[in-house]
Amino acid sequence: MIFLASTVFILLLYVLPGFWVLDRVAHSWLPSGIPDGIKFWFLAVAVYAVCLLTVRIGRFAYDDFQVGREKYPLKSFLDPRGCRWLTGMGLILIGAQAAYMTSRWAMPYSFVPLYAGLLLGFFDLRRRPLPSIDYPELPESSVEETGAPPLADVAGHSVTLQWEYLEHGQGDSWVRFDKTYVLSSQATRGPVVLPPGDPQAYTRLVKEGLDDGIREIAADLRSESRERKYTPLQELENVVRMVQSVPYRPDRTLAGGADQPSDPAQTLSAGAGDCEDHAILAAAILWLLGHPVGLFLLRMDDESHMALAYRTDAFEGSYCSRATDGRVYSFIETTPADGELGDGPQDLLGNIRRVTVLPL
Repeated sequence: MIFLASTVFILLLYVLPGFWVLDRVAHSWLPSGIPDGIKFWFLAVAVYAVCLLTVRIGRFAYDDFQVGREKYPLKSFLDPRGCRWLTGMGLILIGAQAAYMTSRWAMPYSFVPLYAGLLLGFFDLRRRPLPSIDYPELPESSVEETGAPPLADVAGHSVTLQWEYLEHGQGDSWVRFDKTYVLSSQATRGPVVLPPGDPQAYTRLVKEGLDDGIREIAADLRSESRERKYTPLQELENVVRMVQSVPYRPDRTLAGGADQPSDPAQTLSAGAGDCEDHAILAAAILWLLGHPVGLFLLRMDDESHMALAYRTDAFEGSYCSRATDGRVYSFIETTPADGELGDGPQDLLGNIRRVTVLPL
């Protein structure tokens, strides 16, 4: 805070013609019996105190504004604390110059506050610890992390998933994932029949229909997040992009012909699914990874739609709604779609008649 206040002080007095204004005030408004240098220094101290107070109030206002927002840390090479040798050299050079000019009585009184502000700022940098980049912690997972996806074997059914993800804040190129996972032989048993009129049956399907292969997928994705230093939102988006790589196909073209949801392993085994299947798959993986998720169940005039529900204060997305637990969840589209995380089809969101958010 002192370094920032010193910077503002120097900008006001010596980059802008502030010292001239201060000198005029010292000559015109303060008692004439006091030496000009003393009057100037008194006013400079008052200006510095105002700078300190302004920076302090501004910092509190900024911290209050950032509450609940995901912060992106400053790159270490942009932080002046990362150049400890430079602050030490600055103290030595500026201190030596100030001492030399003072010893020869060559220091103008109007420049004394300049050197004082510089020295205070550098001292403040020296006493602060070196910067460290703190990434938001990933939520606690219920699966054991693995180094690589398991290889296919005779007893299981292997599936290959390929998707691309742009690591926001980590680079400007797309990262391509090419993964092969193994599901149990039971993953091919087909869609399940849920009792009508019971929305909570969808959440039970997410929690109870977890194949060991789905747990392996979640564990592998968490390992990728650790290795690539993903934030929780980056891990969320990577999972959503993976789920969106599964082709969309209405239930009527799948085995059985009925509009009934599949559990996560069945969706991957079939190689396609409708909106319910995509949402359930994404919710299952993210739930295993410890994310605060649920399911968005939207009713329109002549159709229904299901998407992922995600609870976060970092962003709101294109649509939010309060769930049965009293908390607000954001709409996350999980079927294949273009656009940013949280974007939703406006033609669909504009015709909603009833919304049910089912938290897990």
